[in-house]
Parts: sequence; C-alpha cells; structure tokens
Amino acid sequence: MERLWDAELVRHDGLKSSLKELLTRNVNVLVFLRYPICLTLWRSSNFAWFACEKQIYVVKYLQDQGLLPDSVSVSFISTGNRAQAKEFHTRISDQWGRFPGTLWVDEAQTTHTLLHLNWSIYKSIVPAIWKGFCRYGIQGVMHGLKIGWNNRHLAGDSFQQGGTFVYNKNFECLLSHKEADPVDQAEIADVLTACGLHSTQPPTLDDAYAAMMKTLGYSW
Repeated sequence: MERLWDAELVRHDGLKSSLKELLTRNVNVLVFLRYPICLTLWRSSNFAWFACEKQIYVVKYLQDQGLLPDSVSVSFISTGNRAQAKEFHTRISDQWGRFPGTLWVDEAQTTHTLLHLNWSIYKSIVPAIWKGFCRYGIQGVMHGLKIGWNNRHLAGDSFQQGGTFVYNKNFECLLSHKEADPVDQAEIADVLTACGLHSTQPPTLDDAYAAMMKTLGYSW
C-alpha cells in the first residue's frame, strides 16, 4: 500500500502532493474521474446533455444542501494532464462560482492501477450509448458523441473507469466503489453512511443531478 499512498498527484494549479497527504481529516472522500472534459451542452425542449463528470455536480448539490459539510474533505483525481485539469477547473468554477473540492491529476494513473480500477473499451462505450439511447433516442446519442469528439482535447484515458472511496485519516477504507462502466456511480446514501452522515431521505443520483440542472434553467 505504500506505493499507493506515495503516488504523486498534481493539482490543477501545479501544486504536487502524494495521495496520503490528501487524507488529513477524519473523513476524506476520493472521487476518481475517468477524465476531465469541458462543460458543453445541448439544450432541447426537454433535456440538457452535459459532457462532464456527473459526480462533481452531485457533490456540489450535497454541499449546498448541507448534507456534505465542510468537515468532509473531497478530492477529485483524474487522468489526463494538468493543462486539461486547469481548463476543466476554470470552466466549473466559472459556472458555479467555486469548484466543490480539489482537482488533482494522476497522469501516470498509478493510483488507478494500484486501486485496481476497471479499464475497458467495451464498457466505456456500450453502456453509455445504450443508456443515452433509452433516454434520448438516436438523436441524443449522436449529439453526445459529437460533443465528446469536439472536446477530445480534454480527454485523458477514455477507457479508464473511475470510483469513489471514503478513507479516515488513519488510511482505513470506509467505502470502496469501483465503477464497472461510466454510468455506475456510488449511491449517495452509501457515501453519506460511510462518512458517518445520516439523512432520513437521501436524494438519488438522478434527483441530485436534476436539481443542479434546474438551477441552470434546464429540465433533466
């Protein structure tokens, strides 16, 4: 595990750190992103397709609702490089006024490898396209693919899956969720429970995401 804790990360602004230096609080959430991709959308009469990481918006919603207090550290760790992360961080910050956590890059993907996060070409493409087709039809899928292609300059490793982990400051793992595909995120209730936070009716991922989209004037 020492290789994992000593793995070098670079923050969007160039600051270097090791993974273990992120675990300074009693509760620390690590969200491994597939890659940073810029905030681009297609708006129609009934939905908006965002080519970005859903987890970031869900975390912002939980923080805004007081369900995830400032005492919980949230770090996002992405593939790609610092230039990509810097652009992504700027766009999110401009959109919301702040970035809901810190954004780090593991260009060598050492942490992704040592945590045995999934890597798959098939699972990176098929589940996302199928879910998009079921929800938006072929027009939505084609436009989603177009967005991805137009923003490919921000893509790191498109076939690397992410994950969500909760650790305490003693490096004990309280939650481990390794994404099987791009649409397999950790449930909010599980994350809150691992953080020692309890809500009688925690929102679902889709509910939290829909609420964030509505603040921008889009239905979801």
